[in-house]
Amino acid sequence: GFFAAAALLTCGINSLLIAQGDGGKGAALEIRYAQGYDLVGALRKDATLELPALRAADPKLEGLLRTRGVAHYSDHLIDTYANDPPLSAAIEASPKGAIFAAWRELVLGHPGLYLRQRWPVFRQVLATPDIRVCRPLYFGVDGPPDVMEQLGMARRWNSRDTALAHYGMALLDTPLFSHLAFGALAAVLLVFLLRRSCGPDLAVAGMLGGALVFALTFLVLSVACDYRYLYFLDLATLAAAFHVARGFG
Repeated sequence: GFFAAAALLTCGINSLLIAQGDGGKGAALEIRYAQGYDLVGALRKDATLELPALRAADPKLEGLLRTRGVAHYSDHLIDTYANDPPLSAAIEASPKGAIFAAWRELVLGHPGLYLRQRWPVFRQVLATPDIRVCRPLYFGVDGPPDVMEQLGMARRWNSRDTALAHYGMALLDTPLFSHLAFGALAAVLLVFLLRRSCGPDLAVAGMLGGALVFALTFLVLSVACDYRYLYFLDLATLAAAFHVARGFG
């Protein structure tokens, strides 16, 4: 009964939120950009790649992806290509389903190429080879002047922010800021908890398994290496480590 009530409440709240939204237009546009990001990455790997569906539906966009898209591509951030005005305008004006058809051709017709272009993007978010590019820390209060004014907020940087910045920056190159380190520990703890299976071990193991699967979804979903995207993996591992440590106390 509890789960049924929770499911009904969730669906009801979700329906109310959708009714106040844009009908999914924003999400659809984000998906277009993400699929175009994959296409540009594949074209960067193989300039001879044919995109017949896109060429037939929108030859101008295909040309822009091959030229401006490839020139602005970055495997650690989608913004460098998505913020190019001519390209973004063409993506937003493209016929419905045109980009998806080309993306589907890439995934089904060239799976090896698709995985080759996705792997460097996934590596950026999981291994963060250049962690400072991936926005691991932010201190103080700041933002666009017009937004700050609307919120009635003032720019702030005080001694506490300075102390936190020094503290955080000193730890950047340690395992404490490594998703790979937390992922490895999560795998070890998962095996240990499944073997021990005592008390709430299975629940904690389920959390770890969910965190690892969640991290793996970024192999096909990641569009930026922001460190915050895999916080769940890090926090789930810490919670599991505390649980195991408590058992030895």
